[in-house]
Parts: sequence; C-alpha cells; structure tokens
Amino acid sequence: MTAKVEILTGPARAGKSTVLVERLRRQVAAIQQQGMPFSGMLWIAPTVRAAAAIHDRLLGGSIRACLGVSVFTFDQFADRIVWASGQEIRPISRVLQRRLLRQLICEAVHNGRFEHFHTIAETDGFLDLVLDFVCDMKRREIWPDEFDAACQRTDW
Repeated sequence: MTAKVEILTGPARAGKSTVLVERLRRQVAAIQQQGMPFSGMLWIAPTVRAAAAIHDRLLGGSIRACLGVSVFTFDQFADRIVWASGQEIRPISRVLQRRLLRQLICEAVHNGRFEHFHTIAETDGFLDLVLDFVCDMKRREIWPDEFDAACQRTDW
C-alpha cells in the first residue's frame, strides 16, 4: 500500500478545518455505507475547545457515531502515548513546581532580568503570584510564545 500525503495550508479562519471535516465525513459515510468499519483517524487540534468543536462538527447528518475518530490536543495525545507505553510517570508536585520556579526567579534576579520586581522577587508572595499566573495561563491554553507576542504588541 502506498501512502499519500496532502498538505492543506492557509491563514487562520480560511476554512481549512471545514474542508477537512467535510472530506472526512464523506469518507466515513462511504465506508459505513459499504458496511465496513472505519479503522481510525487522528486529528490533533491546538486547544481543548478546538478539539471539542472538531469532534462536534464531525458528527451529524448521516454520521451518528464514529468510534474510529480520535480528536486530541497535543497534550492529550502525548498523555495517551505515555499511558500506552506502560511506563510509570508522576506529575511534578506543587512543592517541586515551587522549587523549580524559585530557582528560575533567583537566576533571573542574579542576571539582572527582574529590574521592576527586584525588591520583591525573592519573596514567597511573589513566588505564589508567579506560580498562580503560570497555572492560569496553562488553564487558558495561552502558551509562552503567544504571551510574549502579545506583550510585544502592547504599548506600555
């Protein structure tokens, strides 16, 4: 069997997902009409919200269920890979998160990178604020490069 790869490119909101969803729905419907099971497909979406939206768009019309379609974020897909490996892993504890973050803050202070916060940077309160901020950004799925780009656009 020869593999075929097609790359669909375009700017954000150009309709790439719509095209791909419709192609997949047609393929799944054709396979199901022949009475054959759909063997599987992986769709990696950038966020949990985007994954849920893609999953919802895939179902409907003549397709009521499609168990072979997996729609994940990169993190969810990585979690599945780790789970399938059978390796035992442990998430980083809150205590270790604090220790690592404290070390990073101390290095930044030492290197003169916390000019504005240098008087409070090594306090527990500042550490708590930074850790809560990082956790909030992760929950909102705002990644460091996106945050940095937004800060660069802001006229302080």
